[in-house]
Amino acid sequence: MNKKILSIFLVLTILLVSLTLVSATKDIDDADNSLADKLAQDDNSVENTASKIVTESKTIKKNDKNDVQTKSATDTVTVKTYSQLVNTIKTSSSKNLTINLQKGTYKITETISLNKNLTLNGQNSVIDGQKKYQFIVLRGGSSLNVNNLTIQNTKTSLDTGGAISMSMPATLTVKNCKFINNVGTSTNGGAITNRGNTTILDCVFTNNTSIKSGAIYSGGENLNIYYSTFNKNIASSDSNVDKTAVIYVVGADNVRMTGNKFENNNGRSIHSYRNSKILINNTKFINTVLKTSNDIRGAILDNYESNMTLANSTFNNINTTTSKKNNGIIYHEIGVCNLLNNRFTNINTKSTASSMQGGIIFIRNATSTLTDNTFANSINSNTVRGGAIYINMGKVTATSNLFKTRVVGNNARGGAIYVDNEATLYEGGNVFNNTVTGTGLINRTIFVLGKLYHINVKQNVDVKVNDMSIVYGGNVMFTATVTSKSGLVNEGNVLFKVNGVTLTSSNNKAIYVPVKNGRATVNYTVPASWSKTNYTLVAKFRDSANFNDKLSADAHITMIKRNATLSLTITPSGGAMDDVVTLTAKVHDSIPVNTGLVIFKFHGQTIRDNNGSQVKVLVKNGVASYKFTLPHGISAKDYVISTVYSNIRYNRLDANATLNGKKANMTVTLNKVTSNSRTIRITGKLTDLKGHNVRGDTYCSVKIGNTVLTNNSKPIYHSVSNGIVDIGLVVPDTISAGSYTLVLIANERNSYNGARGNTTLTFS
Repeated sequence: MNKKILSIFLVLTILLVSLTLVSATKDIDDADNSLADKLAQDDNSVENTASKIVTESKTIKKNDKNDVQTKSATDTVTVKTYSQLVNTIKTSSSKNLTINLQKGTYKITETISLNKNLTLNGQNSVIDGQKKYQFIVLRGGSSLNVNNLTIQNTKTSLDTGGAISMSMPATLTVKNCKFINNVGTSTNGGAITNRGNTTILDCVFTNNTSIKSGAIYSGGENLNIYYSTFNKNIASSDSNVDKTAVIYVVGADNVRMTGNKFENNNGRSIHSYRNSKILINNTKFINTVLKTSNDIRGAILDNYESNMTLANSTFNNINTTTSKKNNGIIYHEIGVCNLLNNRFTNINTKSTASSMQGGIIFIRNATSTLTDNTFANSINSNTVRGGAIYINMGKVTATSNLFKTRVVGNNARGGAIYVDNEATLYEGGNVFNNTVTGTGLINRTIFVLGKLYHINVKQNVDVKVNDMSIVYGGNVMFTATVTSKSGLVNEGNVLFKVNGVTLTSSNNKAIYVPVKNGRATVNYTVPASWSKTNYTLVAKFRDSANFNDKLSADAHITMIKRNATLSLTITPSGGAMDDVVTLTAKVHDSIPVNTGLVIFKFHGQTIRDNNGSQVKVLVKNGVASYKFTLPHGISAKDYVISTVYSNIRYNRLDANATLNGKKANMTVTLNKVTSNSRTIRITGKLTDLKGHNVRGDTYCSVKIGNTVLTNNSKPIYHSVSNGIVDIGLVVPDTISAGSYTLVLIANERNSYNGARGNTTLTFS
């Protein structure tokens, strides 16, 4: 029966969480509505709520930068003085007015009353109130967009904001502005008073104050504050810490604060009263000191009769001292209160009273869900009731939280949580690492006077993989770290995925890596199929009875090219033109090489095939061979043959070898020569040993019988072109008619050895 009640309760709780996130402002509600829709569909996991709020944060940042702009402006004016600014607003008949300030400092001489739609582009100018003037008051139904402006030293004695206020419901959008040293002498905001709809984006509030709302007072319908900083503001100018704050919000339908920072402020950061929905997301509260003799009731946040979700936020270095007992960081009374994925660190609370209740949060008469938070705080009092949490007349579900509370006192009742006699706590998956110093320890973790139900909740884990560099084809150690709030995880398995593909063994089965002492490690050989320069690595934790499945964030793998050596051999090592030699390139590596290709060059020129295409030879088992026919024209000298190996997995490899060039032998073939006169014609061929005509010009002399034909005692040379012998000559009278042996003597050339050929000559 209790399990059924618990299930119903959890579903209702999460539905209430979703209700806190419904949109309020037209300009930005698309991002928030999509979030609320998703939350409404999710009745299984509060963890999902926190992650979706993170997504919302990013969406708001992206959209609002563009969306918070002037719309339908019809009249644009540039002014240079404050009086021109005032007069332009007063006299312009346009209902949609845009004013651009020429950059400079504008000293306020009177408060502007706005009853139209105005966009004020500050161009990084300064509006200075001279510590006696308020800047602008929005009348009912008007709207104001302010961009890139500093507003400083304003002051009002009225019950409105020192810089900007509304007399009736209106619309205000402020972007990239600074509010400095503004004072509201009454209660409603040192810088801004909202009575309608206000959106603040990328602004800075510094050293502003009023009696109960140092920077902003909002009593309007909607308040949205994004990515803004609140620094050194004074929550209450009369030092009242009870229900005062830097931001004071009352009676709103929607309050959304995302990506903001509160630092070094004097007093509470946010006071919320009777707001339908308030979301505080991805916000930092840091470096706050409060000392008072009064009861603080939430040093940073107090929330009355409001539905609040606080998510993905950081509280750090907050120190409070009070003589009263309810001085935690957060006070919540009536309504829904959800704390999701927040970190409370270096929180120190001290009370000089007899007891202290709730070092972090005091929950009274409320329904609350506390999930995935870290409470690392110190609490010091004579009697401590709830080192981190005090539950008074409420129903609280606390799951997957880490408690690292240090309690100093003589009587510790619940080092982490105190449940009074009218409260109910549903607890599971929490980790308690509390320490208690002093006497009278009653309970180190949870002290219960009311009702306590333990529920089975798996803890969340954090899975990390790191960026890495891997050598192609090498061995790599993939490592994932798996931790939880309780420390190193020692169960479950991890699957590694590269570019979305699960690593498998040699038999193509997924590799499940067991987690031991917070680590999952596997030695893996990079397959030959990996050829890209970059990959994405993730690790998926699974198969645990006590921890939820979790996928890591992406890590990046950068592939490193391999180093190897390349050699080249020529077989045989020498040859003449038209000889065939075998070129053998070998890639020498510690792993088999069956990818990539080589090219060859002869004497600096790329070797090409008969079609003129570059010869590329694939490497198989580390070897690439090619039969190369030595070109015509080589002579008896050394020639360099080179090879280059190309593969994305390897750094450039090249090698050279020397070919011993040789001269080709010639053969002289002549036809018989017969003539009826002394005029004869010698025909035939000069060929190499493969029957190819000898290329180029070869000089030849002629010998008839024992006589070499000469001129002035020097041999007569005849040019034979491209191996075609066709020589005409006249036989000298010194040689008698008859039959002779005719010899053609081909001279030696660079590429050819000399040769002789005979035939029979008969003439009459």
